[in-house]
Amino acid sequence: MVLLDKTGSPLPSMGRRILPVPVNASFTTRCMDNCYMLQARRDDVEASCLVDSYFVVLCSVDIDWTTPAILDLGLDLAMMLGKQALTDVSFDVAGESFSAHRLVLAAQSPVFRAELYGPMAESKMTSITIQDMEASTFRSMLHYMYHGSLPDAGKGDGASTLAECQHLLVAADRYGFDRLKKNCEDRLCANGITVDSVVSLLELAEDHVCARLKARCFDFLADGDNFKIVGTSAEYLQAMQTFPTLLVEARHRLKMPHGESTAMEPPASAGVQQILDLGHDLAMMSSKQDLTDVLLDVGGESFSAHRVVLAARSPVFRTELYGPMAGSKTTSITIQDMEASTVRSMLHYMYHRSLSNIDSNDVSSTMAHYRHLLVAADRYGVKELKKICEDRLCGSDIMIDNVVSMLELAEDHACLKLKTKCLDFLANGEKFMMVATSTEYLRLMQSFPSLLVEMQNRFKMVYEESTTMNPGALKKSRVC
Repeated sequence: MVLLDKTGSPLPSMGRRILPVPVNASFTTRCMDNCYMLQARRDDVEASCLVDSYFVVLCSVDIDWTTPAILDLGLDLAMMLGKQALTDVSFDVAGESFSAHRLVLAAQSPVFRAELYGPMAESKMTSITIQDMEASTFRSMLHYMYHGSLPDAGKGDGASTLAECQHLLVAADRYGFDRLKKNCEDRLCANGITVDSVVSLLELAEDHVCARLKARCFDFLADGDNFKIVGTSAEYLQAMQTFPTLLVEARHRLKMPHGESTAMEPPASAGVQQILDLGHDLAMMSSKQDLTDVLLDVGGESFSAHRVVLAARSPVFRTELYGPMAGSKTTSITIQDMEASTVRSMLHYMYHRSLSNIDSNDVSSTMAHYRHLLVAADRYGVKELKKICEDRLCGSDIMIDNVVSMLELAEDHACLKLKTKCLDFLANGEKFMMVATSTEYLRLMQSFPSLLVEMQNRFKMVYEESTTMNPGALKKSRVC
């Protein structure tokens, strides 16, 4: 904010700008918390800015339109994949090389799991050659494994997009990747069936057991005009000779009354697209100690996990497990000064990107759990988890009994939002008197002298504002 002079020009040297301070509700109840203020002497404003009993203040508001980042384990691992960070296997496909994480591929494909971790020769290889597949197809399949979605089709025409979708369905079927296979089948059913493509799609459906796609193709052929064009083509004749069972099925289905669909209606839930959650898949494997390669020993309990997941989520774990000081054979880490329940919750968040349910109806024990979890998140650099815990604590009731411990936590772990809420609570004179006469408060001020200076400045600022807005308040209080 800046005052304008009588000609409308800014006067940045006039007044004192105050960045967010709590507003004392005793002198204004309509002003929101943490407002911005501009303080200037009345005489200066009248002399330099006043025109016809009015003065103008220019306010500039900077709005951050950035979309909040969504925590996603697949995205974190994909970012590492793009940088070839901690990748442990590569694939040579049609002259191109693709790096990946063995664990991710094994979590999504039973075929890759057998190749990479089973008794097959490939399990000991760091580079595997894949035959009979285009590089673009493997790239799309790899993208789906990490992101749970297909990459953008780009500016290719419809025919090339349709062909790529068919190739991808074949690859998904080859590697037992059912979710990707279903996604491709749904796309072909929705957009791919024409007189030029129906025969090849029918062969594809028969070859790879796609019942829904096959039914849609027969529905398309049930139209007499469509069948006249298709049934006289060389492709149709060849397909019927190659797949005699298709000819029998076509004879049966196409005798059905016109307009009656040959496709079975899917159950209500089948229309909802399956969402690939790599974190959930890896968490299920972790709970079964499936392909886990590291143990966390905490307070007498052991937790199995995957090194690459911990490294993707935490820079501290990454250094411990893959840094220059870490042994390549490190299979166990002992964590001191932390409760097992806290580590369990942190691991749950790393895999699921959500907090686990806390089995407690006691609000104080729940808040204590969030405090411990915040400390753990800060210790291991899991910033998103730390922010969630801070928000939960800010959403709870700050009280006389817990404000000192909350303030100490906020100061210790750089939680500005939580500290601001605690200081706003203490801005109330009666509450502050009760808190400031406690031994906990005295110990806190001795431990954090900078916090005492900050409180002095904040409270002095509020005091000056209140007396400026209401000069009689101080005098009245002295008379009383």
